[in-house]
Amino acid sequence: MELTIKKEFKDLIPRLSNEEYELLTKSILSDGCRESILLWNGVIVDGHNRYEICTTNNVEFNTSDIDFTDDDAAKIWIIDNQMGRRNINEWVKFELSSKKKDILLKQGREKQKETLGGFKYESSVLSIIDTTDEKETHSTRKIIAEEIGKSTGWVGMAEVVAKKAPEEIKEKLRKNETTVNKVYKEIKKEEKKEEKIKQFEQASLEYQDENVKIFFEDFREGTKTIEDNSVDAIITDPPYPIEYIDLWADMFAIADRILKPSAFLVTYANHQNLDRIFQLPNSLKYYWIFKLDFTSKPIAMGRNLIATWKPVLIFQKLPFKKIEETLEDNIKESKPFNYDERDMHNLNWGQSLGKFEWIIDKFTKPGDLIVEPFAGTGTTLVASKNMKRRCIGYEIDKTNYESIIKGRIERGE
Repeated sequence: MELTIKKEFKDLIPRLSNEEYELLTKSILSDGCRESILLWNGVIVDGHNRYEICTTNNVEFNTSDIDFTDDDAAKIWIIDNQMGRRNINEWVKFELSSKKKDILLKQGREKQKETLGGFKYESSVLSIIDTTDEKETHSTRKIIAEEIGKSTGWVGMAEVVAKKAPEEIKEKLRKNETTVNKVYKEIKKEEKKEEKIKQFEQASLEYQDENVKIFFEDFREGTKTIEDNSVDAIITDPPYPIEYIDLWADMFAIADRILKPSAFLVTYANHQNLDRIFQLPNSLKYYWIFKLDFTSKPIAMGRNLIATWKPVLIFQKLPFKKIEETLEDNIKESKPFNYDERDMHNLNWGQSLGKFEWIIDKFTKPGDLIVEPFAGTGTTLVASKNMKRRCIGYEIDKTNYESIIKGRIERGE
């Protein structure tokens, strides 16, 4: 007897593993086909595997008829029948329950179209009232969770997996070769990675020319896209308060990765935290302390000392190599400049542009790439542009510094 197979019905039947199919074949060949193949109008609704084995091996089989109102009713019966099988795992149950949900939602919407007012459509599995996406998601997720014996959180993860995982991963789930939780975590991990790349590509790049780029983001994230051993110098003025000391440790680690061999990290510092700075993990070699003179004389808070100079720390990525030019360790202006007006943050920026230019001149060459992790008001970027160097700057505080940085770069001062 030749029966009709409807693909959309057969596709609702979870595939047997090779071992399960082999065991069923042995059983039928040994004991015959003991269960009837169920038909609706001559179409198989249960027993696809038994029918295939029997016709392939010329084994007789019996059939029984079952009645449904339409294809959807037949599909729901097939799904419910499969959900009762012992050998299907949680992922297969989720897939079946989700297919059932889609059928019932479609029925509910069709019924809804036939009415003019508010409508409530109910079944033993699903109740839909005024189906907005948010309400629908909340309602059906809860029902699926109850039907398959999992939490709504697990169902939420499974929905993400169903939407975003490739077919080969779903097949592994069907075979119990991986778990929903593991696949979900991998998807989220990959999404975070893609988001970071996207953020970098669109990273509030508010200014860019042939020499200078400024990104308004955390340097720890932004520098992840910079290649190892590709930067000629890091020149910066980090925040001084002790609560930011961990940023120094991150800066040291990033410098050791992105600096070229024997390249320099030049960083302003304050006297009070030098002990803590030198205790931080640091693979760079301490090279020297340079002196930056103050003209206005600030009082060191809590120390009863009048500061006449600021430390500028010089670190070098290994291997050690002497600087080419013999220098005095007192940082000088590269051009005439009224430092009194700006050295104490009386205006929008506090550090002398001329002294940054002097540092850039002594530790880099024209065309070199400089990274500035704490761009602030943009002094390093302006100095780099003026000195014909390339510079990538990072500043997390876009609100306060965006207009200042852009204006200074454009004016070159």
